[in-house]
Amino acid sequence: MPEPNSSNTLALSLEPMDPGYPAIVDSAFNYAVNSTKAGGEKTQAYFDSLNQTADFWTLLAAGSITLAPGEDPEGRPVVMASDGNVELRVQAVPVTQPGSERIGVLTITTREVSGTGVSHLMTAGIVVTNNPSTLEIDDKVFYELLPAVYESAGNALTALAINFAQESQVESPDVDAESLASKALFSASQKAIGLAATLVEYGLEFTAVTWGQIVGEALGIGALMAIPAIVEFLGHTMRHSAVIENLTTTAVAWQLDTVHGENTVGQPATPIPGQSTGPDPLQPGSTLTLSSQLNLLHINTTRESSIGYVLSLTPQDGNPTAQVVINVPWAGDNVIWVGQSDDPASTIWDQHSSGPETPLTMTATVGAYSATVTLNQLSGEHDGAYFYCSSILIAPTN
Repeated sequence: MPEPNSSNTLALSLEPMDPGYPAIVDSAFNYAVNSTKAGGEKTQAYFDSLNQTADFWTLLAAGSITLAPGEDPEGRPVVMASDGNVELRVQAVPVTQPGSERIGVLTITTREVSGTGVSHLMTAGIVVTNNPSTLEIDDKVFYELLPAVYESAGNALTALAINFAQESQVESPDVDAESLASKALFSASQKAIGLAATLVEYGLEFTAVTWGQIVGEALGIGALMAIPAIVEFLGHTMRHSAVIENLTTTAVAWQLDTVHGENTVGQPATPIPGQSTGPDPLQPGSTLTLSSQLNLLHINTTRESSIGYVLSLTPQDGNPTAQVVINVPWAGDNVIWVGQSDDPASTIWDQHSSGPETPLTMTATVGAYSATVTLNQLSGEHDGAYFYCSSILIAPTN
């Protein structure tokens, strides 16, 4: 049997399109975001839906569920998987761009079907980097390539799930999301996949898909794999989970100053992109609005220690910085605060970490934006665990 080499292997590469792994702005997203602003049970319901994703990725990592072929409503081929809580769909469609080496777009979509119904979408351009044959990659040939492209996508997602599960389900998690994503995608990129006989006739016996350019996009998927897995595994540990939703149209830089506890998932401090509207990659002529978020998870370092941090959110359009304080003490009520301040994090903590008020939701106007922070409960256990969570939303004031 022939071995893959540069003369018989079609080399493809994925290139970034929309940054990260944003949510699709639809009725489900808008309802979930507006509901969580109320704090209390509404915030808890939002995170219950998010945490259910842990089971899906754990099952994928273990091989208990696999991607299966199917069709979209228009009869186009897809591969998909589901555990009843989360639906995953991988779909690629051809794209013709004169003068461009891009031949298609790959999409990876997850939807929280049993919870909020929120969907997340990753998009990447499929580019030809080496075609050793004279065969033109038209739409017909593209669809003949899909089984191999989908196999590569399955390899990448499974490698991500395995890597993040192994690092998350330990007593002292310290997840380097960028490193884990890079290793998983490198592994998937090394696998040459055999092509259909109709392509072998033209000298194309294999294809290899390089995933290295979309590490940033995979980071978002990785965080959604890791954080729920840590929450589920560390049932005895006090933890605080936060989702920062950027509902503006400008990027928002963030800085985290941890006072007590540990941030379990390390991520590059790149700005959270603003909402953007562009062409729907799967529905020509339609548009899609995407909204980005940042996921954080802190745990206490011992059974009798606290969690506390200051989070700075700075819009990149010149508006002032919103400061958020989260204090989850070992004893006493939890405290949240949000407002505008140019003081250092230590001063903000000293001034606002002890209340005096302990609301479940708080909103402040910061320049042209409003910043909201919520809390699921002030103290005590939830379903037998000390799990606390906050939605942090930055949005236009009008």
